[in-house]
Amino acid sequence: PLGEALCEDSPNFAYASEKVKNIAHARLSLNDWLSFLIDPDIYPAITTTGINKVMAITTEPRVENNNTSLLDWHTQQAIIELYSDSGLSSDQIDDIMKHKPQVNAKSEKKSEMMTHSSISSSTSKLTPPPLRTLGECCLARFFHDDYRLMKTMILDDREENLTSVLPLADVHSLVKTACSWGNDEQRTSCMRDLASMIKRRTAFLDYSRGSCENVVGVVKNVSSPLSSLPSEKVVREAEVDLGTIYYNQTTGGK
Repeated sequence: PLGEALCEDSPNFAYASEKVKNIAHARLSLNDWLSFLIDPDIYPAITTTGINKVMAITTEPRVENNNTSLLDWHTQQAIIELYSDSGLSSDQIDDIMKHKPQVNAKSEKKSEMMTHSSISSSTSKLTPPPLRTLGECCLARFFHDDYRLMKTMILDDREENLTSVLPLADVHSLVKTACSWGNDEQRTSCMRDLASMIKRRTAFLDYSRGSCENVVGVVKNVSSPLSSLPSEKVVREAEVDLGTIYYNQTTGGK
């Protein structure tokens, strides 16, 4: 499977790395997309006259939020923030939000091709085979620097068990303010969403545990904090393919 071939010790790693480039939304990592704020040879030229805000908006469901995504709410908060930045008053923004077009969910008809694979996979003939736990670990490590980028965006993770993932060093200061917009509820939710995405894969990203084969063995055989990670049975039932995992790990809006 492609996911498992992405493990660094896989004899097919080079081939798998090239195959990932054929997946449209996985062709570039988050670090690739935001290289202009990460590469110290580039970002000194980025000033407040060029780009003055980075806004993190997550799509992945959070466990403590009943496994539902807050994407719609985050998006609405982002719209309000951008209206505010343009100089509109609170009353003007409220009036605009009250009169924005409403989408009738019942009238929406989406083709199978436009349905996210995490939803359509159980009935779709288009969805690739499910990703096993080993493949999920390999994939998480393949995009390890993206999790480091997310960690950099979290202002306060003292209460989170995220020590296995270190923030990026020498990034543009704007990266560290990716959750510093909106009201207090929005800022807190943003940081918790990012922390949740990292926490779900903490064991996978802990290189002190050895290879992914070792990590998966621990996950399956030991009753510990790792037991909160998805078992192979759960992953199979969820039928999560490579594209879905990466889509959820990132903003999904590339």
